[in-house]
Amino acid sequence: MILSIILSVLYLLIINYYVFNLYLGATTADIYNYIYNINKSLQQGTVLDDKFYFYSAIIYIYSWFDFKDPFKIYVQIFSVTIFLLSYKLFLNVFHLKKRLIPFILVVLILFTPSVFELIASNIRSGVALVIFLYGIKSNTRLIKLILIFISVLIHFMVLPILSLYILFYSLKKIGIVRRSTSINILLLIFTSLTFCLITKFNFYTSGYQYGFLFSILVYFITILFTYFYSKVIANEDGFVAIGLMFMISISSFLDINLMRYLGVAFILYGIFIINTNNINIIKKYTSFYFILVIIYQIYFFRNLMFYGYI
Repeated sequence: MILSIILSVLYLLIINYYVFNLYLGATTADIYNYIYNINKSLQQGTVLDDKFYFYSAIIYIYSWFDFKDPFKIYVQIFSVTIFLLSYKLFLNVFHLKKRLIPFILVVLILFTPSVFELIASNIRSGVALVIFLYGIKSNTRLIKLILIFISVLIHFMVLPILSLYILFYSLKKIGIVRRSTSINILLLIFTSLTFCLITKFNFYTSGYQYGFLFSILVYFITILFTYFYSKVIANEDGFVAIGLMFMISISSFLDINLMRYLGVAFILYGIFIINTNNINIIKKYTSFYFILVIIYQIYFFRNLMFYGYI
């Protein structure tokens, strides 16, 4: 536990430097919108919309302190989120006998650009996800329900993730999870399509903004996630990760942007792989994921150079 805390603090220091000296300038307007909304909420109070609970919590917490700078408040929020996420991941590693390869995998996940995007740029999504993860993994039923409820109030993006977990537990209860992989995959595709259609016609989301090669990469990751390890469908985190990848893959055909779930899928699939406690499986996946992160970083830095940030 102590080592997990130390590593999480170290990661937090690195990510703070990295984000605000490089990533902040290259990202979308989300960060600046959040800073603007925090400032507006502190001055005028929150509005009754789907973001009400998130900004109300900010007003309440910071009413006890003398923090008026919305930028500093933003930094503190995502710093806590980053620390809690990295601590959760590192904690999984130190339950294993052989820790080096799983540790490398966790570091790769934490330095994946889509994970940055989720926890640093889209902080409301990041906060909701971290609270949800702690809730769904809690051994206490009351704490589990409270944390999951809070995460849903903060951001509705948690609802598809929660629904996939409920689907897994339902299939497990009636014995389908271990009985038929094909049926599970078909159910996941149908559920993912349903979520995409609900999002398309009931929630605002921007159009699909990614090119052909990136879409091919997403389809490849989806296929690899599904067939990489035969027991993935019988594990709750692996099951949900595959469901999210199906959602992302389908979203391109419906022209909706669900790419924020890519970071969630990487996190959950990584947790699944680490918890297999099979060093050969972990090595194979880490080798693949290393290549994936390199491709991601090349694409990321190419954009930075194109826009003149480096």
